[in-house]
This record gives sequence, C-alpha cells and structure tokens, in this order.
Amino acid sequence: MSLNFKWTDIENFNELFEPVPSDYQPRMYDYVVYGVDKKPEKRFNSKTITLIFMSIVVGHNRITATNVKDWFIRLELWQDISGPCLTDSTGKGVRLTFADIQRHIGLSTNASIESWATFCKKLRSIVERRMKKVGEKAA
Repeated sequence: MSLNFKWTDIENFNELFEPVPSDYQPRMYDYVVYGVDKKPEKRFNSKTITLIFMSIVVGHNRITATNVKDWFIRLELWQDISGPCLTDSTGKGVRLTFADIQRHIGLSTNASIESWATFCKKLRSIVERRMKKVGEKAA
C-alpha cells in the first residue's frame, strides 16, 4: 500500500518547500514541484519528508495540537533506540525536535494508528533483536 499524505492543512505550508538548483535531479523520496517548463522548481524540506515517513513508525496518521506531545515522545524514543532521523552535510546525526513536529501540525497520512502498547512492543522487539545480534557476536 502506498503512503499518501496531505500537507495543505499545515499553517503556511508553502514555507516547507525549498528551491532546487537548475540542474537538480530528483531523488527517490523527494516531493518535487515542477514549473511550467517541466523542470524541478522546489521540493519539500527533509524534515517534512522524514515526518511523513515517520508517521508509520510512531503510529500516528496526523499531527494535531492534541497529539503533538505524544508524537514527540514516540519519536524521541525511536531516535533513542535507532538514532537520529536526519543527517547534516557532514554526515552527523540530527534529531527532529518538538518544534519541528509542532511546525507540522496539520500534516496527515494514511499510516495505521497504533496504541501506546503496540508501539512499545515494537520498540521492545527492536531492542531484543539488537541484543541477540550483540550476544551472537560476543559468543
């Protein structure tokens, strides 16, 4: 099933786009807007694209004023276990922040909604798999 998303309910959503150079070649996960000359004109910034895909991971299909704190808690736990969601130009990990998520209130996707218990079970499974691999390497 494809991941669908809607960004037009985000306040000032046009600010989430960044211009691209004239010789720009879209990458696999870019969301690109093309100009009248059929050349890439702008794309979503990396934080927006990452939050779209992270909706699957955190088990929420929209960011609202009501659930933004839970979104952040789940994302923080995920980043604690799996590492930062983004990297900077030097390759150093960059964590998404509460302000990043709050800026995207109104974003929605068709991701499945997960209860807190299901989300925690998923995290536990990841940690258990990692521990098993570490144990196998040590043996």
